[in-house]
Amino acid sequence: MDESLASKLASLRTARQGPGVPRLHKPAMVALLLHRYIADGWVAASHDDITDDLKRLLTAVGVEGQIRTEYPFWRLRTDGFWTVDGADELEAAMNDAGDVVTADLTAAHIGRWTQDALADFRADGARRHLNTVLGTYFDAAQRAALLAALPSRRDFAQSPITNNGRED
Repeated sequence: MDESLASKLASLRTARQGPGVPRLHKPAMVALLLHRYIADGWVAASHDDITDDLKRLLTAVGVEGQIRTEYPFWRLRTDGFWTVDGADELEAAMNDAGDVVTADLTAAHIGRWTQDALADFRADGARRHLNTVLGTYFDAAQRAALLAALPSRRDFAQSPITNNGRED
């Protein structure tokens, strides 16, 4: 039996910044993507579509130093609910650590929720999943900062891929 989306979201494969302390890059990206799905029906985005917003969220929750947004964009696909178009091509260009670099990510490399994840959003509600991510990875102060830093609908760049939560 497949692991539930809620379980996958509560157990993201994250790097650690200390014993038991996950890095917040993937959880912040998932929160951003869920927020965009809820607000405007975004089901996919290029790396460029999310970079500025993700950097703002990570800064808001206290991440310091160089923020590498390409890592969570690429690595999230190992968690079972996110895919990246052209992944085979990108795998050939990976560095020794198994990552891609920003220069390798083009507009053709679109990250998207899997069809199973979208079906789960419609069945269980994406807000419930957003609350799972917020409650699992962020303390109260970080949650408040992250929620305040999430873009409003009018701040979203026009996405090339939105279907308002419907499968085409």
